[in-house]
Amino acid sequence: MTQVTGNAHQSESFVDAAKSLTKVFAERAPDNDENDQFVAENYADLKTAGLISAGVPPDLGGGGASIRELCDVLKIIGGACGSTGLALSMHTHQVAVSAWRWYNQEAARDLVAPLLRRIADEKLFCLAQADRTGSVVLGSLKRSKADTLSRQEKCFRLARQLGT
Repeated sequence: MTQVTGNAHQSESFVDAAKSLTKVFAERAPDNDENDQFVAENYADLKTAGLISAGVPPDLGGGGASIRELCDVLKIIGGACGSTGLALSMHTHQVAVSAWRWYNQEAARDLVAPLLRRIADEKLFCLAQADRTGSVVLGSLKRSKADTLSRQEKCFRLARQLGT
């Protein structure tokens, strides 16, 4: 499998990494769907392949992928496993919005940088917008305990994390 490591920005590496996962994701999909199983193994593979932090700016530890590159990855992953594609799409949307703010809104940089750094450093999944305050739910398959940051501490809250 192609692994995207460090801060290298190489779109072919992201696409190659996604393509390298399609066979196994497609093989797992029927069993996951038929048995209503969560795609935890696929999440682990996405992390190993560097696709979780692909959209995080390189200065914050991510791959710096463009929207086009992220869309290419989503198309590939979604074609192999719809459940994994949907989950990665929801994560990628939150990362892309935060990254856009980091690149384009100087006043927002200090607000979104901690979230983006954690996604890159801890390989966290950004699962959903949690509430009307703008808090974001993150998930990690490595941890099970809750970790809460107040809104005043960079405007995001780690509301819960998924356990293995």
